[in-house]
Amino acid sequence: MSSSWLNQYPSRNRTPSNITKRGFNDPMDRLLGFPLTMQCEDSTDYDILDPRRNASWTRIDLGLKYYYEGVVFYKLEGEYCSFPVVYTVHRRDRELLKSEITDHILHAKIPARYPPRINNGTINEPMNEENFRRMVRRFSIKNLTILGKEYLELRERSSGLLVQSHHLQLEKVFWEYVSIKFGWEYLGHAHPKQVWLNILATGGARWYVDAPKRCAALSYRIRTGYDIALPFPGSENDMHSDI
Repeated sequence: MSSSWLNQYPSRNRTPSNITKRGFNDPMDRLLGFPLTMQCEDSTDYDILDPRRNASWTRIDLGLKYYYEGVVFYKLEGEYCSFPVVYTVHRRDRELLKSEITDHILHAKIPARYPPRINNGTINEPMNEENFRRMVRRFSIKNLTILGKEYLELRERSSGLLVQSHHLQLEKVFWEYVSIKFGWEYLGHAHPKQVWLNILATGGARWYVDAPKRCAALSYRIRTGYDIALPFPGSENDMHSDI
């Protein structure tokens, strides 16, 4: 990696800017965020949905779209010509809490970091009220009464599955149950979608953030012994973009 590249782009650890003009985010933020790998940031907070700093060229669960202006160069008849392009990067709010989703469903509350749109030419994009409402429509609340006590269950609306209890629950179910039941050789050659079905059938019937892509990463790790970097800005590995 050249020093010029390091000077051109900031550290991937900081949070990308959401304030935009003309609908585009800061071009210096395009490569911020880590790819979705097995080596991810951990959190002991069971309320947080996913603390990972991932970024992807392809759609992700609860993803927010960041748009960046750019330029590409092509050689036409011996001359280099420049063309304007728009890069779309999908990111997830790493501070999003399950309690925030529940509060919105029950009381229409919206976190302060999702402000309303303003009309003076500068908007908070993509983290705004409109996009937050769009994200949480995916979930519903189910009331349960057990031994006279009422409980609220957060579920994914289309599947009816309970939302993951911890952001690494899928990996835990895989390593502690699925790998023992089905064996390494089978899982190493199984299609990621089959791995996902095995997780559901082995007591792991929950809704997990980006479950198919995470299953692809687990399968790849078994086959090769290495973590996979799923598609992200700057990555040339697009082997799982169709999942």
